[in-house]
Amino acid sequence: RVSEEMWSSVLAYLRDIESHYPPYYSKPTRQTLSAYALYVRMLMGDRDVEKARQLFHQDLIEELPIDAVAWIWQVLIDDPNSSEELDTIRRFVNNRAVETPGAANFITSYDDQAYLLLNSNRRTDALLLDAMIRDNPDYDLIPKVVNGLLAHRTKGRWTNTQENVFILLALD
Repeated sequence: RVSEEMWSSVLAYLRDIESHYPPYYSKPTRQTLSAYALYVRMLMGDRDVEKARQLFHQDLIEELPIDAVAWIWQVLIDDPNSSEELDTIRRFVNNRAVETPGAANFITSYDDQAYLLLNSNRRTDALLLDAMIRDNPDYDLIPKVVNGLLAHRTKGRWTNTQENVFILLALD
């Protein structure tokens, strides 16, 4: 059990996450961390759709890190005022999917600070899978993404803890 004081402190920190970035963080790193903070806030019951839409509209979607898109997507799901943004995200994700007859994954690129975020292609696939499942469990791409993720296991697991955690959360 988390104390109320700790819960409130974490929530206050996440609400003001942007003020805690060091000056050397790149714009993509800042966008990804801000999107992740919004996602965590949503999980904590503090969904901030307006801030998610502002982050989404800072740049063209093609310039946002795909992990940030995945987390923004989850915050905007079920918001009646975000239908335009959700349509744009769905189209963007569909266009980034690389499909084979039995599997799918997503085209990703990372900047020089990817190590700060522990980025990986499998984790990105898992983030997008989780968003797809929450948005539309009947989405045609879901089984292919699952197959793609399962195919990248070695001895029953993925490359690192980040991949294991986010993939298992999405599959759950």
